[in-house]
Amino acid sequence: MKEKIIIRSVLRSQNPKNAFQGIRIAFDFTGEKAISNNANFKGTAENSCWYTDLKLFDKIPIELIGKPVDATFKAITNSRNPMKSISTIETIYYNGSSISLL
Repeated sequence: MKEKIIIRSVLRSQNPKNAFQGIRIAFDFTGEKAISNNANFKGTAENSCWYTDLKLFDKIPIELIGKPVDATFKAITNSRNPMKSISTIETIYYNGSSISLL
């Protein structure tokens, strides 16, 4: 599925105590369907994807932050519950080039 998103931040997380390391990409979907307006919430909800490849941090240039880009998503089986799947960004497209995250 291809969607237009705005990348808000890219975080590199390394914790030597529990051996966890990864990259978190925070983003918002754009467009009218992404905006909520109800009794308890107005606006767009922040979404995020986690990746274990630390090299992805350097693959995403600062020029992409805060700007609309196209992204394709892929459903991946949830490791904690195989009956569910989660969607993650597979590829980011901008200015005629692409960044593969998976």
